[in-house]
Amino acid sequence: MKKLAILLVLLVLLGGAGGAGWWFFLREQPEAGSAEAVEEESLIRATRVLRLDPIILPVIREGQVMLHVTVVVVIELVKAVPLTELRVFSQPLRDTMLSELHGMYAIRYVQERGYDLPMVRERLSQAAERVLGAGSVIRVTLEDLNKRALGTG
Repeated sequence: MKKLAILLVLLVLLGGAGGAGWWFFLREQPEAGSAEAVEEESLIRATRVLRLDPIILPVIREGQVMLHVTVVVVIELVKAVPLTELRVFSQPLRDTMLSELHGMYAIRYVQERGYDLPMVRERLSQAAERVLGAGSVIRVTLEDLNKRALGTG
């Protein structure tokens, strides 16, 4: 019985190794110049949606930090842009978004009515177009918006 169990385990391992070898070495790959390969490469190297790293903002009221707001800014672009080009714009875009959000979240109207208002998204869209070029942004959305009161974990 023990020998049968060992033999079964060896067969499973050998079958897995054979499957992995086929997948990585013998599977039919698209040729470098084919339309399928070009399309796959363009999808990997270009995107229409740019998701910035989370931005953490202090909300200051009457000179004191009242809470921290964490938000992920997602920018939907009109046309797909190569990732290499987006890397050039990512830091100026993040700085612009940080500046705009900091200014908007300091307004009492935004603090009282919520942080994901249409006017906030519109200002962020305008700021993104200043960095990326006019007519390049469809919309800006705020995802994973979290508020944490000061002194809580």
